[in-house]
Amino acid sequence: MALGRTDEATSEARFEEAQFNYRAGVPAMDALGLKESDYYFSQSAVLCTIDRWATHYDFMFELYKKFARSALMKGDQERSNDIVTIAIKHAETGLDRAECL
Repeated sequence: MALGRTDEATSEARFEEAQFNYRAGVPAMDALGLKESDYYFSQSAVLCTIDRWATHYDFMFELYKKFARSALMKGDQERSNDIVTIAIKHAETGLDRAECL
């Protein structure tokens, strides 16, 4: 658990934190901070419950694409494949599924 997070954090507070971590991961990835971007994306994914795919699809899809890419850039192909599998499972369109591949 992050030092600033309590066990009683609301679902919305956890989602806000997930969005914050995502926004921190994007520039880290752009700057080739592989360890850092992977950390931020993984923290973001942990904070998001499965129901977020239905309520915040665009965010979740972008998060999982970047999360898979960060794992791959670190050389962890198996974890990247696992993340892509989740994104494909929740993809709403054939185009989104193709983008994952």
